[in-house]
Amino acid sequence: MSINHKLVFTPAAQHQTTLTQAFTAVHQFNALESRIFSSSWSRRYALHDPQNPRQIALRDWSLGADIITRPDGKDSRVLKTSLRHYWPSSSSNQFNLGLGYTNRFSDAADVGNQEIKIDLGWQPIFQTSPYVRNFNVSLSFAKWKDLEITFPEKRRVRERKISLNLSNPNVSYFGLTPSLNYTFLDRDANIEMFRVRSHDMFIGLTNAF
Repeated sequence: MSINHKLVFTPAAQHQTTLTQAFTAVHQFNALESRIFSSSWSRRYALHDPQNPRQIALRDWSLGADIITRPDGKDSRVLKTSLRHYWPSSSSNQFNLGLGYTNRFSDAADVGNQEIKIDLGWQPIFQTSPYVRNFNVSLSFAKWKDLEITFPEKRRVRERKISLNLSNPNVSYFGLTPSLNYTFLDRDANIEMFRVRSHDMFIGLTNAF
């Protein structure tokens, strides 16, 4: 079950700035009898260039919370916030920088942690092509709050991720656009069993905002 709300303030001619607010609430039940309630509120400021409609400076801010109820009583609460700024350096390039923070509170030692993430993205702009290309590199560090019974020290994880995305916003199915995404993940940890290196490919429909 989900509730979604989106509000768009169209720009005045002299300002050329659009404000979009979105609120989402989702209640999920899974096969393990856990219940997950997620909510998020986001704001996007878009500054348009009248001379070049495809050159837009954006600023996104989001705030979210999750409540996870488990049948064994080890419930979790998650608070997360992120800020991202997009700026066009020229008519053919756009860069973006993001910073995120997540704090997980849990009655289970293997869930509660704090995570900081920073990422840098690049989007080449081709005036004659309808396709949007994105290249993103991210770094994150997470530290677990409690000592897990199985291990002699608190878990710490460092993660590096590279993503490539191709989509066509001119094609839409019920507000979703076809997208192709490739992700390389390299996760290092002080405990060997949590170290991961993977390649993932996604072909499907995505929501741009």
